[in-house]
Amino acid sequence: MRLFLVLCWMTIPLLAWAYHVGPGQQNLALDDASHQVKQAKRFESEQDFGAAVNAYGEALSLLHEANQSNQATSQHFEIRLAM
Repeated sequence: MRLFLVLCWMTIPLLAWAYHVGPGQQNLALDDASHQVKQAKRFESEQDFGAAVNAYGEALSLLHEANQSNQATSQHFEIRLAM
C-alpha cells in the first residue's frame, strides 16, 4: 500500500509537466494576447493609434497560436472590432 501511495505521489510532477507542455502553452498564449490588448487600449487612451494597431496585430498573431479554444475566438472578435 505504501509503495502505491509513493508511486501516485511521484506521478504528480509528471502530470504537471504534461499540462505545461500541452494545454498550458495555449493558456500562456492567451495570457500574452490579453496583455497585448490591455497595452493597445492604453495606447488608444494616449492617442497613439499606430502603436495601438501594432499591439492589436501582435495580439492577433498570439491568438493564432491558441486558436483552438472558445476564449481565443471571443478575444479575436474583440480585437477585430477594436481595430
